[in-house]
Amino acid sequence: MKGVIWKIEGRKSIVLFQNGDFRAIPTPPEAQTGMALTVSYNKKRLFVFAGILCSLVITVVFAALMYFLPAGYIDIIYGREDRRIIVELMVNRFDHILETRIFSSQPAFSASLPPLKYEELDEGYANTLKAASLLPMAPDVRVQITHKDIRRAEKIKARLEYLTKAVEEMTGRKLSLAFEIEQYK
Repeated sequence: MKGVIWKIEGRKSIVLFQNGDFRAIPTPPEAQTGMALTVSYNKKRLFVFAGILCSLVITVVFAALMYFLPAGYIDIIYGREDRRIIVELMVNRFDHILETRIFSSQPAFSASLPPLKYEELDEGYANTLKAASLLPMAPDVRVQITHKDIRRAEKIKARLEYLTKAVEEMTGRKLSLAFEIEQYK
């Protein structure tokens, strides 16, 4: 792009370009005010900028995929064969609940359960047990953990056992608890 040196300030010169823009460029050798020159853009900078921008976009897309892809399911089955409540929690690899599905013939249960989407698994599990403990049903609880990583599922199981004891103490109702762990494929 063609321009005219408008002002020289040591190592930088201010150039007035044909399109009316003023830009600072490195001062060319033997430069004088009013000297006409042609400035070419550094394509290396453009490629570096494009590379950084592409890597940022890829990182954001990858992070979103990591967050919103399910890593496993936690099925909480409360009650016996004749009267049963099933709460299915889809969790991501960061143990946040992505989706909740409730299968219940008890409208009081669905009404007493707060929204669980995007909550941490521990809080959602505790809220589910608290809501279920308010019902006059048999306190049988079966928890089925289906996860991509079995070691992670074992850690989740230990946390949920601890939370179950805390909910029992809080509600004053003893729960009969059974866990099953499967690998999610």
